Amino acid sequence: NFGRLLLIWLQDLIFFLSIRGWLLVLRLKEYLVECATVFIKSEVILKRVEGVKYRRFWDDIVYGRPLSMCNSIFRSTLTCPHCNWVSVTYESFFELPLKLPAGNKRCSLKQLIETYLSKDQVPYKCPTCKKERQCVKQFEIVKLPLILTVSLGRFYNDGISRKKQNMVDFELTGVNFGQYATACNGQLNRYQDYTLYGVCNHYSHSGSLESGHYTASCYSQVYRKWYKYDDTEVYEMDSPNDVKKPAAYILFYSAKN
Repeated sequence: NFGRLLLIWLQDLIFFLSIRGWLLVLRLKEYLVECATVFIKSEVILKRVEGVKYRRFWDDIVYGRPLSMCNSIFRSTLTCPHCNWVSVTYESFFELPLKLPAGNKRCSLKQLIETYLSKDQVPYKCPTCKKERQCVKQFEIVKLPLILTVSLGRFYNDGISRKKQNMVDFELTGVNFGQYATACNGQLNRYQDYTLYGVCNHYSHSGSLESGHYTASCYSQVYRKWYKYDDTEVYEMDSPNDVKKPAAYILFYSAKN
């Protein structure tokens, strides 16, 4: 509430500033230029989509949440195949949550992302048909952040808290996440290629989130090497590929451009 009141006060102050004063503010705050550009693009692009409830998305932009280095935006679409009713919402998220396949099968990060963004059927009561239908739900990425956090869904509960031990193959450099930001024709996304700089690992003999041991693997831009952080001890890793383990839980990528 205080942030919103402060924003309103700043808007009123800017209103009384001269054109010259407004330009000075923009020069001092260069990120506001980018913000204003996103405003215009968002309004134009989103208004082209019939029936889009974009007010929440607009509010997120106004109050600065998508401007965070770790904040992304995705579009959720729900469609009734019988009457073609469509519901579109825009949400912000701080991590990309990916589900792992059953049976501890080996998989790749690319496969997990494609599964997350694929269409899925969900039961939903259509407001037009007035009946429960198997509607089609799909997530699409609108805007990627400077720092992208990928969470691998290793923990689940089927009456007992368990952990999946899938080996996930992921790339360390030159990862083109920008190819997945297809919503709004990719016009709102500015980042393409990413580099892995950190991995959070979870080791547990019981296979539970409630117990276990956490370590981290981090890349040093100073020494250009990977290091393992285990409590108070730090080790130099023999090979960058050593960061790829079934214990990998959270991946941290930074945009190259």
